[in-house]
Amino acid sequence: MNTRLQKVVPDMKKFSVTLLLEVEEPNNILSSHIDSHTEDVFDFVQDVFYDNEDVNVKNLLVKERLNA
Repeated sequence: MNTRLQKVVPDMKKFSVTLLLEVEEPNNILSSHIDSHTEDVFDFVQDVFYDNEDVNVKNLLVKERLNA
């Protein structure tokens, strides 16, 4: 391969982030269908990072926490 044509890609740094997202009611991100709320939050978090082309969300897990 011609080394002049190789694109230099810097090493990717990876971070694991854990957060608890509290959504106030009334809100605009949760649908009226309660069973879809986990998917709504998943889409919201993914969309927050979508416009930044230097960041890729590789593994996103969303679970609803019930009030204990």
